[in-house]
Amino acid sequence: MNKQKCIFEGSSIHGNTLRVYLKGDGDLSSSFVMEHSSNAACGSFAFIAPCILAVTFVLYNELLTFTITGCLAWTVVLITIACVKLLCFNVCRESVLVVKDLGIQLTRIGAFGLQTSQFIEQHRVVDVIINEVITMHQVVFYLMLLTHDHETQDKLSEKNQQLVPLFTASMPCLETIKPIYHDMKKILETR
Repeated sequence: MNKQKCIFEGSSIHGNTLRVYLKGDGDLSSSFVMEHSSNAACGSFAFIAPCILAVTFVLYNELLTFTITGCLAWTVVLITIACVKLLCFNVCRESVLVVKDLGIQLTRIGAFGLQTSQFIEQHRVVDVIINEVITMHQVVFYLMLLTHDHETQDKLSEKNQQLVPLFTASMPCLETIKPIYHDMKKILETR
């Protein structure tokens, strides 16, 4: 069993730096981890804080019944809510663990360690694909799992298929997705 470990710098569609870890032997199992750069949360806060101050200022000017103390209190409340949202609910690490003949585990970890996991059994996975999504302003590529309903054994029946997007918080660009796609495809096709 030849264990390999590869670390490289990738980027998201927004230009943020992603640290990508590829671990495993590539035949029986592999783990794919994406970590966000630490300055992403700071950049979001730098955008949200002036917005909150502007909203507070407009409220203060529109409703002159606010006192300076009340205005400052609302500002502190809004900034606190924004900080809690940024620190508690922003995903800083996403991982996909692929184990041949067992399944795929998707894990998301927040800034304070809040972790959510989802397991997809191997018999439900039809394929791994790169899906092109066209939005109003850009074309985005997502790495996705094509799965079928566990109640039916017909994998080719289109009405029971679902797409499960991977790395939705990281939003990696196509060049970052390609090595992960090839390694996942290699494990999933050797059944």
